[in-house]
Amino acid sequence: MKIKYIIPVVALMCLQSAMAGIETVNFQSKEDLLRVLKGVIVEAPDGEIEAKVPVVRVVQNDLDGGDGKSDGGVQINSLSLGGKYGAQMFLGKAAAADSKLTVSTNVFNVNASYVSYEVQLFNKTDKKVLATSGMKRLQKKQDSIEETVKFSYKLTKDDLGDEIYVRWVQISTDSISRDLYVDNVSVVSEGVTPK
Repeated sequence: MKIKYIIPVVALMCLQSAMAGIETVNFQSKEDLLRVLKGVIVEAPDGEIEAKVPVVRVVQNDLDGGDGKSDGGVQINSLSLGGKYGAQMFLGKAAAADSKLTVSTNVFNVNASYVSYEVQLFNKTDKKVLATSGMKRLQKKQDSIEETVKFSYKLTKDDLGDEIYVRWVQISTDSISRDLYVDNVSVVSEGVTPK
């Protein structure tokens, strides 16, 4: 008996992985955050592509953030003026319409200057912001407390197969000292029960 078609185990695993969609994630340790957050230029000043991508590096002096004081976080360290900079985390490809994604993240500021920012759920394939925290501001370290940002979005059929990211975007771009700090992030993915 001849076997005409064999699906290699690796190919089958890749296929299952591609169909898995976006899963619930929770990153609290500074090492995990460093691994999943990547610096990104959201909008380069005057279209300059030479703008420096922010460096994402671990720090220890975080506030409690619900996961313990001084357990560590990451700094999104601005290196260029003008434009918009930040960090992003890849969630996966949208596999099911009507799935609800809930983003929750704790941010803080230990610099001597304020920072304005927003957290976004971003469809990179369509280059479209799907949901946002809206613009927020953390005051300088003497006046600042940590802040919990939380918002939700229901995926649509337009998002299917698209790459979805969480982005932390620095809005205040007049000084390279306006850095944003991330203590933790979780994304809960819930399927919507059909009626």
